[in-house]
Amino acid sequence: GTTFGGNVISCQAALATIETVEKENLLAKGRANGRAMLARLEGMKRKYAIVGDVRGAGHFIGVELVTDKKSKEPNARAREKVLNHCLKKKLVLLSCGTYGNVIRIVPPLVATKSQIAAALDILEQGIAKANR
Repeated sequence: GTTFGGNVISCQAALATIETVEKENLLAKGRANGRAMLARLEGMKRKYAIVGDVRGAGHFIGVELVTDKKSKEPNARAREKVLNHCLKKKLVLLSCGTYGNVIRIVPPLVATKSQIAAALDILEQGIAKANR
């Protein structure tokens, strides 16, 4: 019947993926890395006026940029500046949110702590520049 239903190669790929996730304990690694990323991003929230909120779970995190913390007015312009800075440094991040002012951080589960730290360094440099 169907194009993908029961396809032997697709089933083998799915099984190999599940085995890798279990063998490398990627779910626990993702939770631990997520907590570390959120902690670092919460520090940026305290440090920079344009970071209005940080939210997420595991490796799926959003950083909301605002004009100021009191009004929480969305700041899509700052988001654009930050993303442009990151792209110039070869860090690809996505924008999202109803107002286009949220930066989505979604590193792969296999990312190392040093890779994540380097990415957050680049992100923070961009936030610092846009915060001026």
